[in-house]
Amino acid sequence: KEADFVARIGGDEFVVVFSDLHGSDNIKQMAKSLLLSLASTIFIEDEKVYISASIGIACAPDDGQNREQLLKAADQAMYKAKNSGRNGFEFFSHDMREDANARMQLLKELRSAIELEQFELYYQPIVSLDDLHVHKAEGLIRWQHPEKGLI
Repeated sequence: KEADFVARIGGDEFVVVFSDLHGSDNIKQMAKSLLLSLASTIFIEDEKVYISASIGIACAPDDGQNREQLLKAADQAMYKAKNSGRNGFEFFSHDMREDANARMQLLKELRSAIELEQFELYYQPIVSLDDLHVHKAEGLIRWQHPEKGLI
């Protein structure tokens, strides 16, 4: 089956749209076929260059109602595929969205913690067992979280 739409959206990121591909088995087969066609070795100035791809899959309407939502879902799935190892594919799952939201919330809280000076420096002594004297100390940063306490 030919793609309905192909576009480059970034340096090494592309979007491929199939509008009439139904069922996860058919989608998996298409992803495997794409990976196989992309996995190759090319030569650039007598140097071998290996090409690999990571595919993120989002399906309408479950993963998004519009282009932006579907692209975001596919992007999250693609990063999971990259983290799982190159030359693979992942379907978007709503857990990915929850994980991304949790990371965004943590980042927001960390920025706020810096502004509100909620970080505290603690020194942990490192004692020699030979003479039981403190020979050095390790500096540790702790976050005094307003709801979770000392982290």
